[in-house]
Amino acid sequence: MLANSTSSDSYNTDNPIYASQILCVMPEYFNWFFLSCGLYGMYQGIEISHPLYAVLFLTLFASLLTTMLDILAFFFVSTVHYILFSNVINSLSLLFHCTSWCVTSVLRFVYIIYGDWFNNLIPSQKNQWTSAVIMTCALTAILSVPSFSVAIFYGKSFSRSCW
Repeated sequence: MLANSTSSDSYNTDNPIYASQILCVMPEYFNWFFLSCGLYGMYQGIEISHPLYAVLFLTLFASLLTTMLDILAFFFVSTVHYILFSNVINSLSLLFHCTSWCVTSVLRFVYIIYGDWFNNLIPSQKNQWTSAVIMTCALTAILSVPSFSVAIFYGKSFSRSCW
């Protein structure tokens, strides 16, 4: 495995804390397996060109992408930095997941209550799909700005006070 050094933090089997380091990334391998199976099943089983299913497919894909980033980051950064990176990436993934389910709920409401009006407003299913995906990504970005702004502000304040 790759040597990963900050001080005495090294990823090799001779290190006694290697087991605890591996426990940090082991759930990500399970996530990767189950998310891959879920994505494959969803891709084979439903029409993902429908706006509702496209948003749900996108949230599974985003979760798989963050899992892969977590797995890759484990080999290149120290354990402390990996945990920090993993927390930030998983928080973004959770925010994206919640936002996509919010958009899905709104789309379901619109389809049930205003289905004819919506189909007359945007007749092309491809345009509906595109607008649903853009709305999900834009809403995630807009909702993440306040949280990350506060975190960055306090992070900079804390780092200045520590030095």
